Amino acid sequence: MSGYLDVMVYRLAYRMALADGEMSANEATVLDVLAKSFGFDEATREQLAEEAERIDYDNLRRVFPEREQQLTLFETACLLAMADGRSDMDEWQLANRLTAALKVDRNEAAECLQRARSRLKEMAGQHDLSAEIQENLKKQGAFVPGVKPGA
Repeated sequence: MSGYLDVMVYRLAYRMALADGEMSANEATVLDVLAKSFGFDEATREQLAEEAERIDYDNLRRVFPEREQQLTLFETACLLAMADGRSDMDEWQLANRLTAALKVDRNEAAECLQRARSRLKEMAGQHDLSAEIQENLKKQGAFVPGVKPGA
């Protein structure tokens, strides 16, 4: 990803993590994985967290004109929405706002959700994510390494 896209992905992920008013351990872990993959130090993480409330959703398509960039933003929001194992009205509202701002159609949304599920499954296997994430994946019918289906 590009530098500014990485920044916006993290800001949007942080915003989605707090959409329901609290940061779960699962969401914090996913944010940590993202930050490390982008090479963000603690000071950068703190700055981006402070900026997360000030995202200009109406301007996202202009700032990120490539469709792949826009769908990366939406996919990351989906990833964080799934990370805590709960579906909250505030998360749905933020996802709907992002869908409208990026003009994500039904097929694109379905593809982004599937990729987000796959990423979450991969993270669960690589980073020993909490049982809450694994339970969420089981609810969605996704395989979790080390967990027998239906267990």
